[in-house]
Amino acid sequence: FYVIECSLEVIARHLLFLSLIMEPPDQLGYQDKTELFMELYGNVLMSSHTFEYLQNKSNDLIRFVTDDDFLKQKLPLLDISLLKFKEKDFLEGIFKFWRNPGDYSFDISKMWENRIRTYLGARFDHRSGIFDWDYSMKLLDLTSVIKRQEYCDWRENGVAFKLRPDAPYDSPNRTLTSGIVVTKNGEKIAQRGYWGDIVNSPYITFGIETNKELLKAAGNHPIKTSQDIAAHNLSEIIAKLSGEKVIKSSSSAKLSPITEVVTTDEKDKSRYCCTQFIRNNCKVIWRESDQK
Repeated sequence: FYVIECSLEVIARHLLFLSLIMEPPDQLGYQDKTELFMELYGNVLMSSHTFEYLQNKSNDLIRFVTDDDFLKQKLPLLDISLLKFKEKDFLEGIFKFWRNPGDYSFDISKMWENRIRTYLGARFDHRSGIFDWDYSMKLLDLTSVIKRQEYCDWRENGVAFKLRPDAPYDSPNRTLTSGIVVTKNGEKIAQRGYWGDIVNSPYITFGIETNKELLKAAGNHPIKTSQDIAAHNLSEIIAKLSGEKVIKSSSSAKLSPITEVVTTDEKDKSRYCCTQFIRNNCKVIWRESDQK
């Protein structure tokens, strides 16, 4: 199947998650893989354990894009030969940014707050009531599995999954940031920040559908949290993708090939990238199309 992205930062996250899933079981167990995946995927702030893993893994990711022999040895299913040298250099810069612990000016919590302030405007001081209203009037129409406290806590601080209750979540998740070009005082400047979701929540991806046993309710309230369901689903997904265990499922999804590229902004068709997975082989393609 094909994955179309417009940002190399997103491709970098694909490489990170693929590398994490394919870690040898004797080096990283399924529970550890699941916890690391969930924190990296859904939290703007991580535990120190996950932060240290990201720093160490960044060294491998740098070698993936700079040393073809190392890539074939560690992750043979991935083929990035179609990437240009400048895209590989850009990816190397992203991984070095993830690895660098010394940039104390990087405050992702402030970035999250600024996004909330911009989104709510004058209503920012009443955000707790707005979060509760969004949950009751919007999210419940989609699913009742996500609990009110889970959702409101995530809207407030950007931390969706707290898998280590006794551990502080104070390390920034740099993989969720990216750079964009903004116009300020009539001048275009590059700016790095958090530009992701602040309304829907990461729970929707993995935490609302599962087997009936985990969806049982008591008094119209689900017994399991979305975090519990996400952890269960991801552990099965990771086991299946790593090839160690085949998980039977009552439902199956069919993928249709993408035959054309559609950009979200018709005025900006300057670039797109395509990750192509063919059977056991993954090819990453970054292309620049003609500007119109």
